[in-house]
Amino acid sequence: MGANIGLLSVLCARTRAHVRVIAAEPAAELHACLVRNLTEHAAPGWAAECAAVAEQPGRLRFTYYPEAPGNSGLHADRAADDEITLTFLRNSGVGPEDAAELVEGLHEGVESTVPAVTVSHLLRRHAVPRVDLLKVDVERAELDVLRGIEDCHWPLIHMVVAEVHDEAGRLTAVQDLLHRHGFTLEVRQDPLLAGTSLYELEAVRRR
Repeated sequence: MGANIGLLSVLCARTRAHVRVIAAEPAAELHACLVRNLTEHAAPGWAAECAAVAEQPGRLRFTYYPEAPGNSGLHADRAADDEITLTFLRNSGVGPEDAAELVEGLHEGVESTVPAVTVSHLLRRHAVPRVDLLKVDVERAELDVLRGIEDCHWPLIHMVVAEVHDEAGRLTAVQDLLHRHGFTLEVRQDPLLAGTSLYELEAVRRR
């Protein structure tokens, strides 16, 4: 969910010859690249939906950053995204003036309306019997994605890996939801992201 150009999808397809990949990416430019990558590098049976993944199906406003496509999202926040990038650059050893210059104009967004689906909608549409890995990288919409999973589908999911923006208590809410559905969690933060709201979460279903 939030497949971007499909680097993880391709890695999974190359690592396991018979893996089935269902990928969703709402940005048309990124989705086109995703399709090309899966066509060239993945086994038959993959699917690439040009849609956002949310709590409810419908149509939603989406902000695309042409200069920073990976930061695009349903809940884009230019000021917050600038600050996260600045902190990352400073932590990487980039000087304050150079960091400010690199970030200038980086998050100027283009808005559009995109179709939205839920995880449960995708599982039904593609007749998925089990989910070995649910990857979520959706720029502040991670809780929406998880809330869009119906109770009947949670037992199908073995592992969840998500990037979580810990804003307005979102990390705690995501952890609580996954705990309720039987997962053991590990939360980490890349040292280069220290001082930002970004965390990596790995959840594995308890046996």
